Amino acid sequence: MQAIRLSSLQSLKVDELVVHSTRQNLYTVRAVIDNQYFKVNQGAKAYQSQSIDQILTDFAQVEIVKITLIQDGAYDEMIGQPLENQPNALHIKQRTSIDKKLPSS
Repeated sequence: MQAIRLSSLQSLKVDELVVHSTRQNLYTVRAVIDNQYFKVNQGAKAYQSQSIDQILTDFAQVEIVKITLIQDGAYDEMIGQPLENQPNALHIKQRTSIDKKLPSS
């Protein structure tokens, strides 16, 4: 998979930002641009964050169509459901310019 720097994304339209929860409070990010997946780097290292809010702040200047959080979890197993081959996915509402002007609750 090719890598792209976070700073380079500001001049591109990102079709989907895929946020992977790799373990508790640690997230990595992939960008989908024209049906190609890119690992997002910050400097020479893979981009990592400890919160979704920080990711939204760091990517605030990037035009993003959709954000998806991918999280592997033991929920199905805990409630006695058959195990799924697919991780849980959650679509995150992108903050608009109006949302950014509103005070946090």
